Amino acid sequence: MLKWARRIFVFLLLGAVVNVALAWGCVFANGDVSRRDHLYRLSSDPDYFRVVSVTRRAGFSYLVESVPWRSSPKVRELLPFYPGTHWWRHWPMYQVQGHGHIGCGWPMHTFGATLIPDPDVAVVMASLSISPRLRGGLASDEKKVTNPRTGKIPMILPYLPLWRGFVTNSLFYAGLVGGAHALRAQWLRDRRVKRIQAGRCPACNHPRGTPPVCTECGEALPC
Repeated sequence: MLKWARRIFVFLLLGAVVNVALAWGCVFANGDVSRRDHLYRLSSDPDYFRVVSVTRRAGFSYLVESVPWRSSPKVRELLPFYPGTHWWRHWPMYQVQGHGHIGCGWPMHTFGATLIPDPDVAVVMASLSISPRLRGGLASDEKKVTNPRTGKIPMILPYLPLWRGFVTNSLFYAGLVGGAHALRAQWLRDRRVKRIQAGRCPACNHPRGTPPVCTECGEALPC
């Protein structure tokens, strides 16, 4: 029982390591962020609705929330709802002023970071180059971190865990590691049986002789 508990612990630990390595690898693969590819809406309020511009790549997302819009129903109908789940922190509508969210990880986001512009909307609108606060991430060049609604931001490495994705991904990779270990162990057992049936050493595949041990590698030979 203790042996199996140790194995499970090792598999979970390896799954978490693979999860973190892959999530941060997705960040390094994408580098700097300078574009938003798609527009989506997040609510169907009759008067105001929130719009997000999203860059989505394999294992990486960069999402910018706009100030709540007030527009006609025709405009709302042109924007599709955001697909999937909301992995970023939910801010009240009156506090959303161009927040930028960065998520990394696969199949779900493991870590996230948030760019929070100045709380004064007027200041943000008047000075688009104002530096925001970075929460939950490390920037490769903090001097180049600008308003997430404008321009290009440097590579940001998120480190704030998104626990739902972190746990799910870690279990997923732990299962893959455990499955690979089981397949390898089964393959080694089958190879050993075939070598014994063929009259060879199960360790080095050398033809066995009359001594009780292999004359090539010293492995004890089964009777």
